[in-house]
Amino acid sequence: MTGGPCPVNPQQRPGASAPRPIRRVWRWYSEPGSDRKVARDEMGSLREDGEAALAEVIKRFRVGEERPGEIEKLTDCQGLWAVRARVGRDQFRAVFFYDTDIICVCVTAVDKNQRKLPPVDRKRAIDRMKRWQQEGHRRATAG
Repeated sequence: MTGGPCPVNPQQRPGASAPRPIRRVWRWYSEPGSDRKVARDEMGSLREDGEAALAEVIKRFRVGEERPGEIEKLTDCQGLWAVRARVGRDQFRAVFFYDTDIICVCVTAVDKNQRKLPPVDRKRAIDRMKRWQQEGHRRATAG
């Protein structure tokens, strides 16, 4: 289930001149005052094939080449989205939010087999998003 289309590049609206390719910036959540990218570490702790599948979907998403069903807006999650990858019967998610129209901040990565994000993962993702926004990380460097 998707919650609607991802934000589009303003240059790709009808009537605009030649569309420019989408180039999204992907950042990894880090705690305030730390350089450790905890969301990247969480993704790295996933099963190797799940991590590789998620990395491939993120790579496509960054250039606007995601496939149907790979990106979903999470319901009741205050603006969170998920990159989805499947390996066999196993599901993997990288949960993120849009900091700007082109900057996506990944707040957690999980493997799950439920349709909804488990409450503990949901709370962690929302708390991290709020912390990032309160700390003004828009000035942080891409990573």
